[in-house]
Amino acid sequence: MDFLWRRRGWIFRTTLILLLIVSAALLTTWWSIRQSLPILDGTLKVAGIANPVKIVRDADGVPFITVQQRDDGAYALGFLHAQERFFQMDLLRRSAAGELAAILGEDVVSSDMHARRFRFRARAEAALKSLQPAELAVLERYAAGVNDGMKHLAVRPFEYLLLQSAPAPWKPADSLLAIWSMYFSLQGDLEDRDLSRSWLKSKLTEEQLRFLLPESSEFDTTVDGVKIAVAQSVIPSQGPSWFASTDNLLAKAPQAHAVGSNAWVVGGAHTKSGKPIVVNDMHLDIRLPNTWYRAALNYRTGDKERRLIGLTLPGVPAFVTGSNGAVAWGFTNSYGDYLDLIEMDHKLGPQATTKDLQQAGLAVAHEEAIQIRGQPPKMMTVFETDDGPIAQYHGKTYVVSWLAMHPKAVNLGLMSLESATTVEEAIRLAAGIGIPSQNMLLADAGGSIGWTIAGLLPARSAGFEESFPLRTRQGLVTAPVLDVSEYPKIVNPTSQLLWNGNNRQLDGTHYRKIGDGGADLGTRSLAIGNALMRESALSEQKALDISLVTRSDYATKWRESALSVLDEQAIKASPLRQEFKQILQRDTALGADLDSAAYVLTRAYADAVYVALFGAIDQQMSKQQPGLSYSLANPRWMVVALALLDRHPSGWLPNGKAWREVQLAAVDRAIKTLMANSSTLSELQWGKVNTSNIQHPFAELLPVFGGALKAPNQPMPGDDNVPRVSAPDFGQSERLAVSPGNEALGLFNMPGGQSGHPMSPYFLAGHDAWANGRSGALLPGREKYRLTLIPGGL
Repeated sequence: MDFLWRRRGWIFRTTLILLLIVSAALLTTWWSIRQSLPILDGTLKVAGIANPVKIVRDADGVPFITVQQRDDGAYALGFLHAQERFFQMDLLRRSAAGELAAILGEDVVSSDMHARRFRFRARAEAALKSLQPAELAVLERYAAGVNDGMKHLAVRPFEYLLLQSAPAPWKPADSLLAIWSMYFSLQGDLEDRDLSRSWLKSKLTEEQLRFLLPESSEFDTTVDGVKIAVAQSVIPSQGPSWFASTDNLLAKAPQAHAVGSNAWVVGGAHTKSGKPIVVNDMHLDIRLPNTWYRAALNYRTGDKERRLIGLTLPGVPAFVTGSNGAVAWGFTNSYGDYLDLIEMDHKLGPQATTKDLQQAGLAVAHEEAIQIRGQPPKMMTVFETDDGPIAQYHGKTYVVSWLAMHPKAVNLGLMSLESATTVEEAIRLAAGIGIPSQNMLLADAGGSIGWTIAGLLPARSAGFEESFPLRTRQGLVTAPVLDVSEYPKIVNPTSQLLWNGNNRQLDGTHYRKIGDGGADLGTRSLAIGNALMRESALSEQKALDISLVTRSDYATKWRESALSVLDEQAIKASPLRQEFKQILQRDTALGADLDSAAYVLTRAYADAVYVALFGAIDQQMSKQQPGLSYSLANPRWMVVALALLDRHPSGWLPNGKAWREVQLAAVDRAIKTLMANSSTLSELQWGKVNTSNIQHPFAELLPVFGGALKAPNQPMPGDDNVPRVSAPDFGQSERLAVSPGNEALGLFNMPGGQSGHPMSPYFLAGHDAWANGRSGALLPGREKYRLTLIPGGL
């Protein structure tokens, strides 16, 4: 018995010691992580500034920076970005350069190899040499601010503590790489889109191709609200033999492709103040920290004082969107045709290797070393022509000619908007801005409003034929770009309204200057336009509230399609079909709302129809190459599907079934999918299906601290084809409304907070307001923290 007591005592003492060791380790980790918090108050001596810099933060950590010259403002932004967001900046430069594996290991080698083909690190170094001296000076001052910001952290950012690695210093070229990372975010699907369309073209007649890949839809309107002419879709008498030819039980719903941004500008005729208002919500993957860092900057140029308020991208010293007091601007992704796959036109034959091409003088070889954490580097040879790298797909050799590789693709042209005083002046500057080409919607304090494309446009006409791989042509990298005088633009339309939701911007030949690189269906834009035209005397709040609209006409069309086959005969044999019908009939106000069961059913039915009609296409494409799909080739697939369901062409019957059977099978598939997670259909709610999952990249890696790196999971209204774009980890990365010259009335919210540090008092500050659709002031609030930087550091 004494032995047992002694044994228990030994176990107790051992357990206690282990608990103390674990507790000490956790306390040490907690303390080390806390030491990497940014400096909020006090005075610091730094070497990178010419005059004192004042940084006042509000309770949410939003800084108001006051400097005497813009270069010191670049330094201050760099200092703040580094202290709050350095790991995010590091990932941006590394993802663009193909250098992630050096810190994250072999799991990301394939991503690095994909990016390294474009050799953006070498292009960034070359681009520095072509920058204007003033731009280069800004990048150098920004880099100095970043590196000083890192030096003044007591401990390196917590991510590097966990990785047990040291952050590399920031270089001026890294800021250009951060901009290039946005090319991957906004245009990264273009190569697979061309390959998907190529697959379809090789297996369809011209008539079938035109039907399956429509160039516009009934939902499309131009930026100024003119209905785009849509030719009546002609369904060929016979579909391809392989159309929907397999059992699609294993096929998947349509690929969820990112839909990037809404923006609208309301002229004074429609506003309460008589002044124009710009509204912008940009759609991106949502993580912690958020993509954007909000800031205000006050500085002098000559005898004029200038104040900027808006959003910055950590890693870049420019304001991406916002207001300079005279002009306000916002962006949406333009989805133009900015990448060509060009079949190599040579005499070596389709089986020629890249080395054959090199020996023939058609390509230059570049040896690239992919550094891998904890392992020897992986060598990679990039074969490159003047118009881009060589890639081989399905027995063919292509040049991947991407406008992102053009010598003028990246610069600090965004900073030119800081001094613009009118819409017309900003439009003239737009062509010289080195960013992924965007729709830019603007207003000025004088009352003018406008739209144009910011970024490069190729000097060519890009129609339907150019949206497929090409046999011979000059590539986009060496081709001339459009002169600013030829850029499409709209200024002060009679409607005094301009808006875009990534749909076609223009009709007719003018659209060919942009080309179709996957423009959106148009339902979001139509809903925005309808809401704008219903309103009058808009305030900033009312104008911004349109970004929260959850209703769209497309869902109503799918509801009608399902109800059209749920007659007495159909529901007699299935109580679940009867319940499905009752819910659709009961919920007539169909929208992507938290409590809507009908929307869940409608969305599931649409997905099931996609599987029935196009699942076989996706299966065959993915066998040839993962990532290809019909929905990527045609974001307007709903137009095609609804045309087939409406007209019931006998030559397009999937699996030889009657069209009624196809639709009922889609209803049954939707029911089966939904019942896998619910006891009854009536219990379903869209908010339960669409629940946010927003977290830091390391959240799943830390069993103890991971919860501190996540935002609360919340039911979210909205979907991809309504103005309030929302998915678990994708959606409105910010919501902003501002009238130039009236910034004090401006409104703003965003997911996550200003800081990327989980122990920061504002890591999630403002997140709950964003999730619930509430807005706060765009300008920083009352002072809570004050940091002063003075010249004199080492």
